[in-house]
Amino acid sequence: MKILPMQFRIINVWIIIILIISVHIQRGSTRSDDGNIAVMTINYKTNNQEESERITLKIELFEHQFPETVKNFKGFCGTVSIPQSDGNLKAYTYKGTVFHRIIDGFVVQGGDVQHMNGMGGISSLKEWNWGRFPDETDKMKGSGKYPMRLHNKIGMVAMANSGPNTNGCQFYITLSESSCSHLDGRHTVFGEVIYGLDGLMRLVKNRKKGSDLSEDDLPRITEIHLESDLSQESSDFSKKEL
Repeated sequence: MKILPMQFRIINVWIIIILIISVHIQRGSTRSDDGNIAVMTINYKTNNQEESERITLKIELFEHQFPETVKNFKGFCGTVSIPQSDGNLKAYTYKGTVFHRIIDGFVVQGGDVQHMNGMGGISSLKEWNWGRFPDETDKMKGSGKYPMRLHNKIGMVAMANSGPNTNGCQFYITLSESSCSHLDGRHTVFGEVIYGLDGLMRLVKNRKKGSDLSEDDLPRITEIHLESDLSQESSDFSKKEL
């Protein structure tokens, strides 16, 4: 076996080091720029007390499969300034919105940034004039690259709509593995709750109930932001005892 001269061995080592560093940089930049985890804090009242309970949900967003739908959702995770008929701009965001529709064993629905009651239908997408946008039909059917996203688990996150190609700002989260199957193929399932399901089910069970609830009585999103898988790993590491 031939032994390489020292200078060639040093060069080879540096090449390997540079390749390793470049791979890590590429991985880091890809993941940290994705921001495909939505972190949502929800406050809610119970019938037994006026003070609010609080839960946190983390939602994985299927951006590569449903880029337009996730882009719309991400927009409202921040603030979107939309032109009004009077020429002024108005800011819209999921922060501060309520879950106006909660059906035990079915779904919790919210995200109406306009009216808080299920009547709002704007999007965050300028290319659609901030109006309703089409279903990503081909992606909904799945493919060899992506699975078909179904309403077959608790915690699936999908777009609410009033028919084909009427996606706007509203979304819902499933509360059943079986009672939502009739929605498959009709609503874009663009995410999944990966943290906080126990808290969500507790909210559904213990929330303030009644036929005369005001908007202030409804569960409300008090904080929402995006983070990447990488930032979550860093956050988890920082909490460990050294």
